[in-house]
Amino acid sequence: MIEKLFPEMYDRPENGSVAGSVIYWIICYFMIPFVTQVLSWAFSTDLSSVIGVDLVSCVVIFLCILALFRSYLADSFWNVETNIAGFVKAALITTVLILIVELGLLRAGLRLDWDYAVSAYPISETSVVADTCSVILTHPLWGTLCMTVLTPVTVSCMFYATVFAPMANKRPLLAYVVTAVVMVLPRLLSAWWQNDGAYNCMVYLLQLPVHMIACWSYQKTNTIWSPIIALAVTNLVTCLIIWFLGFVGFLYVV
Repeated sequence: MIEKLFPEMYDRPENGSVAGSVIYWIICYFMIPFVTQVLSWAFSTDLSSVIGVDLVSCVVIFLCILALFRSYLADSFWNVETNIAGFVKAALITTVLILIVELGLLRAGLRLDWDYAVSAYPISETSVVADTCSVILTHPLWGTLCMTVLTPVTVSCMFYATVFAPMANKRPLLAYVVTAVVMVLPRLLSAWWQNDGAYNCMVYLLQLPVHMIACWSYQKTNTIWSPIIALAVTNLVTCLIIWFLGFVGFLYVV
């Protein structure tokens, strides 16, 4: 059944140049967040400016990722061209699964009285200062652009390609476990920057199943573009829902 849904494509490109990107991890998850936090303190009286700094950091992180993964993304796109129909089917199935899981997790979070559960989506590991809901409601156009175009590429390359892919063929179970553990790091850093461990723990628990589905899609299609497209579409749907909830007054910027 799975093989019919996810027809095999050609093997993924060589991951050797991807697996050792420690310097980029330091830049993207230590240095840039530190600068972002310092700038947010400087603009602490203006929430819009603080969130603007967050958006700029998202763009800078994306450009850093693009500089490292440009050839990798191009080679992986060649895999898509070899089986476009299979890729579209895989991306569509992944998108539907993620949306179903997000809806179920959001409902469960609200039942557990996690009042800010809705701010766990859309998926983003590059928002340092503010939660994603505040980013989208304050800067609708630029916030949505970052969440639907930049963030999917950043998250997919930094986690699925760098951490999951090198182990996925020979040790798939270990690949999932290690990826789940590594996904804690941005949340720990955000907890440090935001001084809110409980909120970031909630976000991690609500987002982890989505990341596992994205990794599964990558494993089945052998191309990083499957989780990128799936995250982009699901994040866009989430952004539209946040827009609507903000319009009717259910959500607002604190």
